[in-house]
Amino acid sequence: MQAAFAKHDALQYSYATPGDIIDAAAPLQKSPKTSIQKIISGMKDNKCRPATHKIIVEVLEEITQG
Repeated sequence: MQAAFAKHDALQYSYATPGDIIDAAAPLQKSPKTSIQKIISGMKDNKCRPATHKIIVEVLEEITQG
């Protein structure tokens, strides 16, 4: 997850990026076939992600599609 965020330059600042990574990774650890919509829905409370939202979706698409 961290490598994919870095590869896509989906990084923000010190506490926003770790929160995004943790919230995106958690559902995938429970079920690797979790839908991207479910992951994004789980990230809705991350207030700092709007600037990179499109890029984060690209990261999640890459990860969930294998």
